[in-house]
Amino acid sequence: VSAIGYPDDMETFNKWWPADVHLIGKEINRFHSLIWPAMLMSVGLPLPKKIFAHGWLTVNGQKISKSLGNAIDPREYVKKYGNDVVRYYLVRDIVFGKDGDFSEENLVKRLNSDLANDYGNLLHRTLAMIVKHFDAQIPGIGELEELDKKLLENYEKTKQTYTELMDRYRITEALEVLWQFIGDLNKYFDEAKPWILAKEGNKERLGTVLSLVTESIYKIATLVSCVMPNSSKEIYSRLSVNEGFTEKFLEGWNILKGHKVVHGEPLFKKIEKIEKEIQKPQKSNKQGDKPMEKQENVVSQAENVVSLEELIDIDYFKKVDLRVAKIISAEKVEKSEKLVKLQIDLGELGTRQIVAGIAQYYKPEELVGRLIVVVANLKPAKLMGIESKGMLLAAKKNDKLTLLTVSGEIEPGAKIS
Repeated sequence: VSAIGYPDDMETFNKWWPADVHLIGKEINRFHSLIWPAMLMSVGLPLPKKIFAHGWLTVNGQKISKSLGNAIDPREYVKKYGNDVVRYYLVRDIVFGKDGDFSEENLVKRLNSDLANDYGNLLHRTLAMIVKHFDAQIPGIGELEELDKKLLENYEKTKQTYTELMDRYRITEALEVLWQFIGDLNKYFDEAKPWILAKEGNKERLGTVLSLVTESIYKIATLVSCVMPNSSKEIYSRLSVNEGFTEKFLEGWNILKGHKVVHGEPLFKKIEKIEKEIQKPQKSNKQGDKPMEKQENVVSQAENVVSLEELIDIDYFKKVDLRVAKIISAEKVEKSEKLVKLQIDLGELGTRQIVAGIAQYYKPEELVGRLIVVVANLKPAKLMGIESKGMLLAAKKNDKLTLLTVSGEIEPGAKIS
Protein backbone atom coordinates (compact mmCIF):
# COMPACT_ATOMS: atom_id res chain seq x y z
CA VAL A 1 0.00 0.00 0.00
CA SER A 2 2.96 2.34 0.46
CA ALA A 3 3.55 2.15 -3.31
CA ILE A 4 0.22 3.91 -3.93
CA GLY A 5 0.67 6.70 -1.40
CA TYR A 6 -0.02 5.37 2.09
CA PRO A 7 0.41 7.12 4.51
CA ASP A 8 1.95 10.27 2.97
CA ASP A 9 -0.37 10.81 -0.02
CA MET A 10 -3.82 9.71 1.09
CA GLU A 11 -5.55 11.34 -1.89
CA THR A 12 -3.71 9.05 -4.31
CA PHE A 13 -4.07 6.12 -1.95
CA ASN A 14 -7.85 6.54 -1.67
CA LYS A 15 -8.09 6.64 -5.47
CA TRP A 16 -6.61 3.15 -5.79
CA TRP A 17 -7.57 1.47 -2.52
CA PRO A 18 -9.42 -0.72 -1.66
CA ALA A 19 -8.53 -2.66 -4.80
CA ASP A 20 -11.25 -4.44 -6.77
CA VAL A 21 -8.88 -7.39 -7.22
CA HIS A 22 -5.67 -8.15 -5.37
CA LEU A 23 -3.69 -10.46 -7.69
CA ILE A 24 -1.14 -12.80 -6.13
CA GLY A 25 0.80 -15.97 -6.89
CA LYS A 26 -0.87 -19.06 -5.50
CA GLU A 27 2.20 -20.02 -3.46
CA ILE A 28 1.71 -16.97 -1.19
CA ASN A 29 -2.05 -17.29 -0.78
CA ARG A 30 -1.81 -18.09 2.94
CA PHE A 31 0.04 -14.88 3.77
CA HIS A 32 -2.09 -12.60 1.60
CA SER A 33 -5.41 -14.16 2.60
CA LEU A 34 -4.77 -14.43 6.36
CA ILE A 35 -1.81 -12.52 7.73
CA TRP A 36 -1.80 -9.45 5.52
CA PRO A 37 -5.56 -8.74 5.93
CA ALA A 38 -5.03 -8.90 9.70
CA MET A 39 -2.25 -6.32 9.35
CA LEU A 40 -4.54 -4.04 7.32
CA MET A 41 -7.32 -4.38 9.88
CA SER A 42 -4.93 -3.58 12.71
CA VAL A 43 -4.26 -0.11 11.23
CA GLY A 44 -7.88 0.46 10.21
CA LEU A 45 -7.45 0.06 6.44
CA PRO A 46 -10.13 -1.61 4.29
CA LEU A 47 -9.47 -5.02 2.77
CA PRO A 48 -9.28 -5.66 -0.99
CA LYS A 49 -12.66 -6.61 -2.42
CA LYS A 50 -11.31 -9.86 -3.83
CA ILE A 51 -8.07 -11.85 -3.75
CA PHE A 52 -7.25 -13.82 -6.90
CA ALA A 53 -4.37 -16.29 -7.03
CA HIS A 54 -2.81 -16.99 -10.43
CA GLY A 55 -1.19 -20.28 -11.39
CA TRP A 56 2.30 -21.37 -12.35
CA LEU A 57 3.94 -21.71 -15.74
CA THR A 58 5.78 -24.60 -17.34
CA VAL A 59 7.80 -24.24 -20.55
CA ASN A 60 7.16 -26.72 -23.35
CA GLY A 61 5.69 -29.13 -20.80
CA GLN A 62 8.63 -28.94 -18.37
CA LYS A 63 8.88 -27.26 -15.01
CA ILE A 64 10.99 -24.11 -15.03
CA SER A 65 14.27 -24.82 -13.27
CA LYS A 66 17.87 -23.68 -13.25
CA SER A 67 19.12 -27.22 -13.80
CA LEU A 68 17.15 -27.53 -17.03
CA GLY A 69 18.17 -24.04 -18.09
CA ASN A 70 14.71 -23.32 -19.48
CA ALA A 71 13.86 -20.11 -17.66
CA ILE A 72 12.33 -17.53 -20.00
CA ASP A 73 12.62 -13.76 -20.00
CA PRO A 74 9.24 -12.29 -21.02
CA ARG A 75 10.98 -9.08 -22.11
CA GLU A 76 12.69 -10.97 -24.93
CA TYR A 77 9.34 -12.18 -26.30
CA VAL A 78 7.82 -8.72 -25.92
CA LYS A 79 10.74 -7.28 -27.87
CA LYS A 80 10.37 -9.97 -30.53
CA TYR A 81 6.58 -10.11 -30.98
CA GLY A 82 5.20 -7.04 -29.23
CA ASN A 83 3.59 -6.51 -25.84
CA ASP A 84 0.00 -7.04 -27.00
CA VAL A 85 0.77 -10.35 -28.71
CA VAL A 86 2.38 -11.80 -25.57
CA ARG A 87 -0.43 -10.52 -23.35
CA TYR A 88 -3.09 -11.97 -25.64
CA TYR A 89 -1.39 -15.36 -25.89
CA LEU A 90 -0.94 -15.70 -22.13
CA VAL A 91 -4.57 -15.03 -21.23
CA ARG A 92 -6.03 -16.80 -24.28
CA ASP A 93 -4.09 -20.06 -24.03
CA ILE A 94 -3.69 -20.22 -20.25
CA VAL A 95 -6.87 -20.16 -18.17
CA PHE A 96 -6.63 -17.27 -15.71
CA GLY A 97 -6.09 -18.70 -12.23
CA LYS A 98 -4.81 -22.10 -13.35
CA ASP A 99 -1.38 -23.49 -14.19
CA GLY A 100 -0.38 -23.33 -17.84
CA ASP A 101 2.35 -24.11 -20.31
CA PHE A 102 4.28 -21.46 -22.25
CA SER A 103 5.14 -22.48 -25.81
CA GLU A 104 6.63 -20.06 -28.30
CA GLU A 105 5.29 -22.22 -31.11
CA ASN A 106 1.74 -21.82 -29.79
CA LEU A 107 2.32 -18.09 -29.33
CA VAL A 108 3.26 -17.76 -32.99
CA LYS A 109 0.22 -19.80 -34.03
CA ARG A 110 -2.05 -17.46 -32.05
CA LEU A 111 -0.32 -14.48 -33.64
CA ASN A 112 -0.77 -15.84 -37.16
CA SER A 113 -4.30 -17.18 -36.79
CA ASP A 114 -6.18 -15.01 -34.30
CA LEU A 115 -4.37 -11.69 -34.60
CA ALA A 116 -2.80 -11.37 -38.05
CA ASN A 117 -5.39 -13.33 -40.02
CA ASP A 118 -8.76 -13.00 -38.28
CA TYR A 119 -8.45 -9.57 -36.63
CA GLY A 120 -5.74 -7.54 -38.34
CA ASN A 121 -6.42 -8.67 -41.90
CA LEU A 122 -10.11 -7.78 -41.64
CA LEU A 123 -9.19 -4.26 -40.54
CA HIS A 124 -6.62 -4.00 -43.34
CA ARG A 125 -9.07 -5.07 -46.08
CA THR A 126 -11.87 -2.85 -44.82
CA LEU A 127 -9.81 0.33 -44.52
CA ALA A 128 -8.26 -0.30 -47.95
CA MET A 129 -11.72 -0.27 -49.54
CA ILE A 130 -12.80 2.85 -47.64
CA VAL A 131 -9.67 4.66 -48.84
CA LYS A 132 -10.21 3.52 -52.42
CA HIS A 133 -13.97 4.00 -52.82
CA PHE A 134 -14.84 6.74 -50.31
CA ASP A 135 -11.77 8.97 -50.31
CA ALA A 136 -10.66 7.62 -46.90
CA GLN A 137 -13.85 8.78 -45.20
CA ILE A 138 -16.26 6.43 -43.39
CA PRO A 139 -19.50 6.77 -45.40
CA GLY A 140 -21.97 5.82 -42.68
CA ILE A 141 -24.65 3.17 -42.26
CA GLY A 142 -27.68 3.28 -44.53
CA GLU A 143 -30.72 1.02 -44.80
CA LEU A 144 -30.21 -2.31 -43.06
CA GLU A 145 -30.79 -5.67 -44.70
CA GLU A 146 -31.49 -8.94 -42.87
CA LEU A 147 -27.80 -9.87 -42.95
CA ASP A 148 -26.94 -6.58 -41.24
CA LYS A 149 -29.60 -6.99 -38.54
CA LYS A 150 -28.27 -10.43 -37.65
CA LEU A 151 -24.79 -8.94 -37.26
CA LEU A 152 -26.08 -6.28 -34.84
CA GLU A 153 -27.98 -8.89 -32.81
CA ASN A 154 -24.86 -11.06 -32.71
CA TYR A 155 -22.81 -8.13 -31.42
CA GLU A 156 -25.27 -7.37 -28.60
CA LYS A 157 -25.20 -10.99 -27.42
CA THR A 158 -21.41 -11.08 -27.68
CA LYS A 159 -20.99 -7.85 -25.71
CA GLN A 160 -23.26 -9.07 -22.91
CA THR A 161 -21.59 -12.48 -22.61
CA TYR A 162 -18.09 -11.02 -22.87
CA THR A 163 -18.80 -8.45 -20.16
CA GLU A 164 -20.32 -11.03 -17.81
CA LEU A 165 -17.34 -13.35 -18.22
CA MET A 166 -14.84 -10.52 -17.68
CA ASP A 167 -16.66 -9.45 -14.52
CA ARG A 168 -16.13 -13.00 -13.23
CA TYR A 169 -12.42 -12.98 -14.27
CA ARG A 170 -13.02 -15.74 -16.83
CA ILE A 171 -10.78 -13.97 -19.30
CA THR A 172 -9.94 -16.94 -21.51
CA GLU A 173 -13.61 -17.75 -22.10
CA ALA A 174 -14.38 -14.08 -22.72
CA LEU A 175 -11.75 -13.90 -25.45
CA GLU A 176 -13.08 -17.09 -27.03
CA VAL A 177 -16.51 -15.46 -27.23
CA LEU A 178 -15.08 -12.26 -28.71
CA TRP A 179 -13.03 -14.13 -31.32
CA GLN A 180 -16.09 -16.11 -32.28
CA PHE A 181 -17.70 -12.76 -33.11
CA ILE A 182 -14.60 -11.76 -35.09
CA GLY A 183 -15.01 -14.99 -37.05
CA ASP A 184 -18.67 -14.15 -37.66
CA LEU A 185 -17.66 -10.65 -38.74
CA ASN A 186 -15.27 -12.11 -41.32
CA LYS A 187 -18.09 -14.34 -42.51
CA TYR A 188 -20.39 -11.29 -42.79
CA PHE A 189 -17.74 -9.53 -44.90
CA ASP A 190 -17.48 -12.53 -47.23
CA GLU A 191 -21.26 -12.96 -47.53
CA ALA A 192 -21.88 -9.25 -48.15
CA LYS A 193 -19.25 -9.33 -50.95
CA PRO A 194 -18.20 -5.66 -50.88
CA TRP A 195 -15.82 -6.18 -53.83
CA ILE A 196 -18.80 -7.12 -56.01
CA LEU A 197 -20.80 -4.15 -54.71
CA ALA A 198 -17.90 -1.90 -55.70
CA LYS A 199 -17.70 -3.47 -59.15
CA GLU A 200 -21.45 -2.99 -59.65
CA GLY A 201 -21.26 0.63 -58.48
CA ASN A 202 -23.69 0.06 -55.58
CA LYS A 203 -22.00 2.64 -53.33
CA GLU A 204 -24.88 3.01 -50.88
CA ARG A 205 -24.89 -0.68 -50.00
CA LEU A 206 -21.09 -0.80 -50.12
CA GLY A 207 -20.91 2.10 -47.67
CA THR A 208 -23.26 0.39 -45.24
CA VAL A 209 -21.29 -2.87 -45.28
CA LEU A 210 -17.90 -1.20 -44.83
CA SER A 211 -19.23 1.10 -42.10
CA LEU A 212 -20.77 -1.79 -40.16
CA VAL A 213 -17.52 -3.75 -40.30
CA THR A 214 -15.46 -0.71 -39.30
CA GLU A 215 -17.68 0.16 -36.34
CA SER A 216 -17.71 -3.50 -35.26
CA ILE A 217 -13.90 -3.53 -35.26
CA TYR A 218 -13.96 -0.27 -33.30
CA LYS A 219 -16.18 -1.87 -30.64
CA ILE A 220 -13.99 -4.98 -30.56
CA ALA A 221 -10.94 -2.76 -30.01
CA THR A 222 -12.71 -1.11 -27.08
CA LEU A 223 -13.74 -4.43 -25.52
CA VAL A 224 -10.28 -5.98 -25.85
CA SER A 225 -8.36 -2.84 -24.84
CA CYS A 226 -7.78 -4.25 -21.34
CA VAL A 227 -5.80 -7.10 -22.89
CA MET A 228 -4.26 -5.37 -25.93
CA PRO A 229 -4.12 -1.62 -25.17
CA ASN A 230 -1.48 -0.72 -27.76
CA SER A 231 -3.21 -2.25 -30.78
CA SER A 232 -6.55 -0.80 -29.65
CA LYS A 233 -4.97 2.66 -29.46
CA GLU A 234 -3.56 2.15 -32.96
CA ILE A 235 -7.01 1.22 -34.29
CA TYR A 236 -8.47 4.32 -32.62
CA SER A 237 -5.79 6.41 -34.30
CA ARG A 238 -6.48 4.93 -37.74
CA LEU A 239 -10.18 5.71 -37.29
CA SER A 240 -9.48 9.29 -36.12
CA VAL A 241 -10.92 8.61 -32.66
CA ASN A 242 -9.27 10.85 -30.09
CA GLU A 243 -11.18 9.79 -26.97
CA GLY A 244 -9.87 7.14 -24.61
CA PHE A 245 -11.47 3.74 -24.18
CA THR A 246 -14.96 4.21 -22.81
CA GLU A 247 -18.11 2.13 -22.48
CA LYS A 248 -20.32 4.74 -24.14
CA PHE A 249 -18.88 3.83 -27.55
CA LEU A 250 -20.04 0.25 -27.10
CA GLU A 251 -23.61 1.45 -27.53
CA GLY A 252 -25.23 2.69 -30.72
CA TRP A 253 -24.11 2.74 -34.35
CA ASN A 254 -23.18 5.26 -37.03
CA ILE A 255 -20.96 7.06 -34.53
CA LEU A 256 -17.95 7.06 -36.89
CA LYS A 257 -19.71 8.52 -39.93
CA GLY A 258 -17.48 11.10 -41.60
CA HIS A 259 -14.31 10.05 -39.75
CA LYS A 260 -11.14 9.98 -41.83
CA VAL A 261 -9.27 6.67 -41.88
CA VAL A 262 -5.62 5.76 -42.35
CA HIS A 263 -4.89 2.45 -44.05
CA GLY A 264 -1.36 1.89 -42.75
CA GLU A 265 0.67 -1.28 -42.43
CA PRO A 266 -0.92 -4.56 -41.28
CA LEU A 267 -1.71 -4.33 -37.58
CA PHE A 268 0.04 -7.62 -36.80
CA LYS A 269 2.97 -9.09 -38.70
CA LYS A 270 2.42 -12.71 -39.70
CA ILE A 271 5.33 -15.09 -39.14
CA GLU A 272 5.71 -17.13 -42.34
CA LYS A 273 8.52 -19.47 -41.30
CA ILE A 274 7.65 -20.52 -37.78
CA GLU A 275 10.49 -22.99 -37.25
CA LYS A 276 13.14 -20.35 -38.07
CA GLU A 277 11.54 -17.77 -35.80
CA ILE A 278 11.27 -19.99 -32.75
CA GLN A 279 14.28 -20.45 -30.54
CA LYS A 280 14.55 -22.84 -27.64
CA PRO A 281 15.29 -21.30 -24.22
CA GLN A 282 19.03 -20.98 -23.74
CA LYS A 283 20.63 -23.23 -21.16
CA SER A 284 22.22 -21.19 -18.41
CA ASN A 285 25.94 -21.73 -17.80
CA LYS A 286 25.58 -20.68 -14.17
CA GLN A 287 25.98 -23.82 -12.03
CA GLY A 288 28.07 -22.51 -9.19
CA ASP A 289 31.73 -22.87 -10.12
CA LYS A 290 31.20 -25.92 -12.36
CA PRO A 291 32.59 -25.67 -15.91
CA MET A 292 30.17 -25.78 -18.81
CA GLU A 293 31.09 -29.36 -19.79
CA LYS A 294 30.06 -30.72 -16.39
CA GLN A 295 26.93 -28.63 -16.33
CA GLU A 296 25.68 -30.31 -19.51
CA ASN A 297 25.87 -33.65 -17.68
CA VAL A 298 23.83 -32.21 -14.83
CA VAL A 299 21.16 -31.07 -17.28
CA SER A 300 21.13 -34.46 -18.98
CA GLN A 301 20.60 -36.23 -15.67
CA ALA A 302 17.89 -33.80 -14.60
CA GLU A 303 15.87 -34.55 -17.70
CA ASN A 304 15.64 -38.20 -16.62
CA VAL A 305 14.28 -37.41 -13.15
CA VAL A 306 10.56 -38.10 -12.84
CA SER A 307 8.73 -35.95 -10.29
CA LEU A 308 5.22 -36.52 -8.99
CA GLU A 309 2.56 -33.85 -8.92
CA GLU A 310 0.86 -33.02 -5.61
CA LEU A 311 -0.40 -36.18 -3.88
CA ILE A 312 -4.15 -36.61 -3.34
CA ASP A 313 -6.10 -38.92 -1.03
CA ILE A 314 -8.55 -41.62 -2.12
CA ASP A 315 -11.62 -39.53 -1.25
CA TYR A 316 -10.46 -36.78 -3.61
CA PHE A 317 -9.91 -39.31 -6.38
CA LYS A 318 -13.40 -40.80 -5.87
CA LYS A 319 -14.91 -37.45 -6.85
CA VAL A 320 -13.69 -37.96 -10.42
CA ASP A 321 -16.28 -39.90 -12.43
CA LEU A 322 -14.38 -41.86 -15.08
CA ARG A 323 -16.48 -43.65 -17.69
CA VAL A 324 -16.08 -45.71 -20.82
CA ALA A 325 -17.43 -43.83 -23.85
CA LYS A 326 -17.89 -44.83 -27.47
CA ILE A 327 -17.16 -42.23 -30.15
CA ILE A 328 -20.19 -41.90 -32.43
CA SER A 329 -18.91 -39.15 -34.72
CA ALA A 330 -15.92 -36.85 -35.04
CA GLU A 331 -15.17 -33.71 -37.03
CA LYS A 332 -12.51 -31.02 -37.00
CA VAL A 333 -13.46 -27.67 -35.53
CA GLU A 334 -13.45 -24.98 -38.20
CA LYS A 335 -10.55 -22.50 -37.98
CA SER A 336 -8.74 -24.62 -35.39
CA GLU A 337 -5.59 -26.63 -36.00
CA LYS A 338 -5.94 -28.61 -32.78
CA LEU A 339 -9.58 -29.17 -31.90
CA VAL A 340 -11.87 -32.06 -32.80
CA LYS A 341 -15.58 -32.12 -31.92
CA LEU A 342 -16.77 -35.55 -30.77
CA GLN A 343 -20.20 -37.00 -30.15
CA ILE A 344 -19.89 -39.79 -27.57
CA ASP A 345 -22.19 -42.48 -26.20
CA LEU A 346 -22.11 -42.76 -22.40
CA GLY A 347 -24.71 -45.46 -22.05
CA GLU A 348 -27.23 -44.59 -19.33
CA LEU A 349 -25.81 -41.06 -19.17
CA GLY A 350 -26.87 -40.49 -22.77
CA THR A 351 -24.94 -38.92 -25.62
CA ARG A 352 -22.68 -35.92 -25.15
CA GLN A 353 -20.48 -33.56 -27.07
CA ILE A 354 -16.87 -33.05 -26.08
CA VAL A 355 -14.10 -31.04 -27.69
CA ALA A 356 -10.52 -32.31 -27.58
CA GLY A 357 -7.17 -30.99 -28.80
CA ILE A 358 -6.17 -34.12 -30.71
CA ALA A 359 -6.47 -33.05 -34.37
CA GLN A 360 -2.69 -33.12 -34.80
CA TYR A 361 -2.57 -36.78 -33.75
CA TYR A 362 -5.76 -38.39 -35.08
CA LYS A 363 -7.88 -37.98 -38.18
CA PRO A 364 -11.61 -37.72 -37.37
CA GLU A 365 -12.44 -40.86 -39.34
CA GLU A 366 -9.91 -42.83 -37.26
CA LEU A 367 -11.77 -42.04 -34.06
CA VAL A 368 -15.29 -43.25 -34.85
CA GLY A 369 -16.17 -46.47 -33.01
CA ARG A 370 -13.33 -46.30 -30.49
CA LEU A 371 -13.93 -46.96 -26.79
CA ILE A 372 -12.22 -44.23 -24.79
CA VAL A 373 -11.99 -43.07 -21.18
CA VAL A 374 -13.60 -39.74 -20.26
CA VAL A 375 -14.12 -37.59 -17.18
CA ALA A 376 -17.91 -37.48 -17.09
CA ASN A 377 -18.47 -35.02 -14.23
CA LEU A 378 -16.30 -32.17 -15.46
CA LYS A 379 -17.96 -28.76 -15.56
CA PRO A 380 -18.98 -27.79 -19.12
CA ALA A 381 -16.61 -25.40 -20.90
CA LYS A 382 -16.56 -23.64 -24.25
CA LEU A 383 -13.68 -24.02 -26.70
CA MET A 384 -13.79 -21.85 -29.82
CA GLY A 385 -17.41 -21.15 -28.91
CA ILE A 386 -18.32 -24.87 -28.85
CA GLU A 387 -19.56 -26.41 -25.60
CA SER A 388 -17.66 -29.42 -24.26
CA LYS A 389 -19.30 -31.61 -21.60
CA GLY A 390 -16.45 -33.79 -20.44
CA MET A 391 -12.82 -34.56 -21.20
CA LEU A 392 -11.16 -37.57 -22.78
CA LEU A 393 -7.96 -38.96 -21.30
CA ALA A 394 -4.74 -39.42 -23.23
CA ALA A 395 -1.08 -40.07 -22.57
CA LYS A 396 1.56 -37.81 -24.08
CA LYS A 397 5.32 -37.90 -24.17
CA ASN A 398 7.40 -35.62 -26.33
CA ASP A 399 5.52 -35.35 -29.65
CA LYS A 400 3.50 -38.56 -29.31
CA LEU A 401 -0.06 -38.70 -27.96
CA THR A 402 -2.15 -41.84 -27.42
CA LEU A 403 -5.77 -42.06 -26.33
CA LEU A 404 -6.56 -44.13 -23.26
CA THR A 405 -8.74 -47.04 -24.32
CA VAL A 406 -10.13 -50.22 -22.76
CA SER A 407 -9.50 -53.79 -23.86
CA GLY A 408 -12.23 -56.35 -24.44
CA GLU A 409 -15.96 -55.83 -24.92
CA ILE A 410 -17.61 -53.46 -22.47
CA GLU A 411 -20.72 -51.33 -22.72
CA PRO A 412 -20.45 -47.52 -23.03
CA GLY A 413 -21.12 -45.80 -19.72
CA ALA A 414 -19.30 -48.40 -17.62
CA LYS A 415 -17.75 -46.78 -14.57
CA ILE A 416 -13.98 -46.96 -14.12
CA SER A 417 -12.59 -47.31 -10.61
